[in-house]
Amino acid sequence: MDKFLLFTKTPTGFITIGACICIFIVWLYVTSVFSETAIEHQMIVTSDGFAPEQLTISAGDTVSFTTDMDVYFWPASNQHPAHDIYPEFDPQRPLSPEESWEFTFTKKGEWGVHDHLNYFFKGLIIVK
Repeated sequence: MDKFLLFTKTPTGFITIGACICIFIVWLYVTSVFSETAIEHQMIVTSDGFAPEQLTISAGDTVSFTTDMDVYFWPASNQHPAHDIYPEFDPQRPLSPEESWEFTFTKKGEWGVHDHLNYFFKGLIIVK
């Protein structure tokens, strides 16, 4: 114990303890910033349209698209039929009822979604 007291009473000891405290604070900040993990959300194409009809997520979150019907579906960005507002948001093909398709939203904004095969099914994904 006497060695610790002697260590903290020297100028070098104070600098060392101060450096350790600074490193610890930086470590806390870095781990808190990078520990925010992306969240996976789900939109289901039902006989009534998308459920939920509107979804608010964070940039970097993933949305999984499925259906509870026994028909093919094709979630894609607006405008129908070109899907050119957010062209990456398009699986490029119909999906069977057993399949799901995931898309990670990296662009902030409000993105309209529709079922390309049933274009009157519409939804909205808000990315903050």
